[in-house]
Amino acid sequence: MNPTVDSAALPRLVSNGQRSVGQAAIIGMLLVTGCGAQGEADRADGQQSGTASAQTETASGGLTVTGTEKITKIAHGPLGSRPWAKPFEGDEFSTLAEAEAAIDFEPLAPTQLGPPAAIIVFPPAPTVEDRYLVFVYDHPTFGIFYIKERKVDTSVAESEAAIEQRGTMPCPEGAFCSARRAPAVLADRRKAALQLSKDLQGGNTIEFIDAKRALWIEIVGPPDSLDAEKAVAVANLLIG
Repeated sequence: MNPTVDSAALPRLVSNGQRSVGQAAIIGMLLVTGCGAQGEADRADGQQSGTASAQTETASGGLTVTGTEKITKIAHGPLGSRPWAKPFEGDEFSTLAEAEAAIDFEPLAPTQLGPPAAIIVFPPAPTVEDRYLVFVYDHPTFGIFYIKERKVDTSVAESEAAIEQRGTMPCPEGAFCSARRAPAVLADRRKAALQLSKDLQGGNTIEFIDAKRALWIEIVGPPDSLDAEKAVAVANLLIG
């Protein structure tokens, strides 16, 4: 079944003559359903990357990193500047299998996206229950972004409700929220929330819940690299 989107629920946000967030989210839905040549191209590229990832898996079953030497972008946001090559301070691992030994949850492996540039577990704290898993990408189709996975803080149902609310509630102005929000629907009809930067600072984000593994997942990238359409496309390849 093809996903649908209630365009009336999307905010009408237009700034400096650019495409509105609502329009971007709708176009993202078109990519999901395959309505458009770019959507098909993205899907094909993702499938090719998935094949590449299968070839780079180690004997222990983990994705092997490719290195972040080519990632030179810097993120500028309310929490300061940070390199997209290492968005979080933590322990770096060469394979997913090695990283899994440092966390206490089953990760949603991004095999359809190909091998990541880096795999990070943070914080490097003694309490394994508090750790997050991060995959850093410099993707040929979707650009620079990272995927952050963590266990949900509450029940899956409450977390899903929180995601739906985040996609529809206005983002208050302030030092920690210079963005616009909009809802999205992924290919399997699960709800997601988009948060798009208004000033090309910080990053664009799409969030959703993996109910099977009880994970809260965020995909974040530079606004000039990961736009709304690409964020939705990456999320759909991840849930694959």
